[in-house]
Amino acid sequence: TGFNAEPVLITYPDNTYLSSIYQKYKNQRAEYEFTTNKKRTHHFWLIEDVKEIENIEKEFGKMEAIYIADGHHRTASSYYVAKKLERTKPIKSTDQKSNYFMAYFTPESSLQVTSFYRFVKTLNGLTSNEFLIALDKNFRIENNGEKYYKPSKPHHFSMYLDGEFYKLYLRKAKYRPSNVVDKLDAKVLHKTILEPILGIKDLTNSEQIAYQPEIKNPLGIKNEVDSGKFAVAFGTFPIDIQQIKEVADSNLVMPPKSTYVEPKLRSGLTIYEFK
Repeated sequence: TGFNAEPVLITYPDNTYLSSIYQKYKNQRAEYEFTTNKKRTHHFWLIEDVKEIENIEKEFGKMEAIYIADGHHRTASSYYVAKKLERTKPIKSTDQKSNYFMAYFTPESSLQVTSFYRFVKTLNGLTSNEFLIALDKNFRIENNGEKYYKPSKPHHFSMYLDGEFYKLYLRKAKYRPSNVVDKLDAKVLHKTILEPILGIKDLTNSEQIAYQPEIKNPLGIKNEVDSGKFAVAFGTFPIDIQQIKEVADSNLVMPPKSTYVEPKLRSGLTIYEFK
């Protein structure tokens, strides 16, 4: 299409100097103000002072690394387009618009990282009792009845099955992670339940599994299963920014739908045209 309609979210270590600049502008009238139908208000302030912009650039220049928190596919596609245009219209100038993509930067302490529910359509031919027996190999299981359970720490999972909530606690002696990705609860769930018991190998393309951001519907784990669309659902404890950085530093890839990251700008509210 030749434009970005939604900025990539990039995060960086908290910085007192940058925060002071932003706060100064936030005390002034916003250039733009927009409220969505979800009653979320966006404010935009413009920084046009050349000296201030230079100082901001210098602060970012001191940082060892910055990290993509949300928008990895958008970043990759922007890179792909830039390389494609470079082959068709070789332009070496760094001013070429396609050499850049739209992003916004948020300090690590301002990120809100939540998780996704995982819904599975069938129990892969097992009865509910057989499924629970299979789970017992890697998990200590507690029936929580009709009371909603939200995982309170890593390697604790929630499960909703046959109208009841369950607490699943990983038996750590049974699970041996080989890298930082294996330590993520989304990966633990895949390696101990989704693939070996429920037969889901491809988390991206399998029609047996669906995802829903927990933050958008806290009780969605119950409603979706009770509707008959799914046989079982799982909830995980959110990962934190340090885990995201560890995965990136190890040149590894997180499992699909490992994080739901906010803040999110309204799509189309800002546009960057590069063609």
